[in-house]
Amino acid sequence: MNKLMGIVSLIMVGILAVVVARCPISTNMPISLQEFKFNYCEQMDVSRDIEKIRAIIPNGNITLIGTEDNQFKVEGEVYIKAKNEKEAQEIFKDYGAINSHLAYIQFEAKKALNESGQHQTKSDLTITLPQEMVLELEINKGNVKANHM
Repeated sequence: MNKLMGIVSLIMVGILAVVVARCPISTNMPISLQEFKFNYCEQMDVSRDIEKIRAIIPNGNITLIGTEDNQFKVEGEVYIKAKNEKEAQEIFKDYGAINSHLAYIQFEAKKALNESGQHQTKSDLTITLPQEMVLELEINKGNVKANHM
């Protein structure tokens, strides 16, 4: 009887080992992200044909400053959460751009999300534009301050 129990125990251990070997344990551990800071600056002359300026910024704190110059300028700091500096530089490379269209100028900051759907970019930007210019600002998450508008 003891021999039979020993054989049954060995068979059970063998079956358990096969089941464990065929069903690997998930290792979806959260990856630690670091925050990297980049300086951003881009500007464009505003011609008389331009009727408005659009700015689309998904996540950040924005300060608007009206000026008498005919310049549209976006400058400040961009914070990027990434696994390493190389990945952060790749995200920053495509962060934002000013484009001129027929009747308006548009600045758009690209939305970069990590695997869990959280923003990987955050900005502290100052946008300088002519005082008389119409501004359409789209921001999903953040704060806006306006000076001399």
